[in-house]
Amino acid sequence: MTETAINRFWDCVSPDLIQTFSVNGIPYTGKSKYQSIQILDSPAFGRCLILDGKIQCSESDEFVYHEAMVHPPMIAHPKPETVFVAGGSEGATLREVLAHKTVKRVYKDFHYATEDKGRVLHSYSYSLSGSSEIE
Repeated sequence: MTETAINRFWDCVSPDLIQTFSVNGIPYTGKSKYQSIQILDSPAFGRCLILDGKIQCSESDEFVYHEAMVHPPMIAHPKPETVFVAGGSEGATLREVLAHKTVKRVYKDFHYATEDKGRVLHSYSYSLSGSSEIE
């Protein structure tokens, strides 16, 4: 993340595109065994998860990605009962899977980059998953 006097996050999406937005708080900055981790608060996007300087997810628009990823295969299956969630340490994928009443068992393999910092991400996960019970 590049910070200036007006507290902005800069993400070089491609050689031709830089995304930037204001930041009004940085509740966490640290490093796991594999990646740097930041949690940012932004007036435009709410709480954001940043891994290795790249935005992964934000409160305001995460549903677009998670709903589109989860619901088509869940609806295509006649009766999904057992589901495997790879990655998804913020809990939003799991939230969408559990919206399907036929699901009886979920196996989860949360992202290796955040496994060391699970407690740090709790407030972020809570805001996306809607549940403090997701580990």
